[in-house]
Amino acid sequence: LEEFLEMSYFIVRLLVSIIVSSVKACLPMGVLPRKNVSGGICLITGAGHGIGRLMAVEFARLGCVMVLWDVNTAGNEETPEMVRRGGATVHTYTIDLSKREQMNATAERVKKEVGDVDILINNAGVVTGKKLLDSPDELIQLTMNVNALACLFTAKNFEKSLIDRNHGHVGRHHRLHRGQARRSGSGRLLHL
Repeated sequence: LEEFLEMSYFIVRLLVSIIVSSVKACLPMGVLPRKNVSGGICLITGAGHGIGRLMAVEFARLGCVMVLWDVNTAGNEETPEMVRRGGATVHTYTIDLSKREQMNATAERVKKEVGDVDILINNAGVVTGKKLLDSPDELIQLTMNVNALACLFTAKNFEKSLIDRNHGHVGRHHRLHRGQARRSGSGRLLHL
């Protein structure tokens, strides 16, 4: 009987969660209050251009202290100019995310120079636009190091403080390059 009650309780909680999530998903943006991230420390990898740069500008507009990582020094110097226009504090680090030792050392620098990260967005990625058989082994290894392993190692570097403080978020931006997929006749995306 006790097992039945536990299972029933679990199922009821699951159903309530699904219903609440479904209702929230159907509501237009702005109806529910947004979480206040002002004053939080936000680290974005791949912030030197593209979506990473746009996210940096938006999080800075929301009042975050920005920590920007990118392998491209020139791009990593342009983004802070855009972010500072809104009065945000910005810290930039040029880093190659395919090198774990460099990542670990830079994470320690961030903790000492800026503080505990509240929001970690793993945005950096390598996109080849080539089919697997056309890609050299070194490029495949670089892609895996940056697109997969770097996400794990950055999370490992910062997640302990997030858990200890019971505060913060870790996110990953996934990208799909037009050279990596095409639409089938049924409208589904096929990965090549």
